[in-house]
Amino acid sequence: EIQIAVPDPAIVVYNAVSPNNDGKHDFLEIANAELFPNNRLVIMNRWGDIVFEITGYDNLSRVFEGEGNTSGAKDLPAGTYYYSFDSGDNGFVINGFFSLRK
Repeated sequence: EIQIAVPDPAIVVYNAVSPNNDGKHDFLEIANAELFPNNRLVIMNRWGDIVFEITGYDNLSRVFEGEGNTSGAKDLPAGTYYYSFDSGDNGFVINGFFSLRK
């Protein structure tokens, strides 16, 4: 029997980012991320290069808005990106992908 631990409350990473200041998907929303203050988010491009990383992702001031923060901040091109969200102290990691639209 395989058991999968699901965090409670659930972490939900929305799969679209469209940073155009229209109030819809302007940043990568991670529902309940703020409940895990020691979290770490890593975002990679399609080649596996880390383009963004941050600790304490909170959906307020510490968010991904389509710009990389490794090797100097830069506007990232539209496309598919991959993420790894580590809850920190709670010991679970969520991996997935999202679409960045410009």
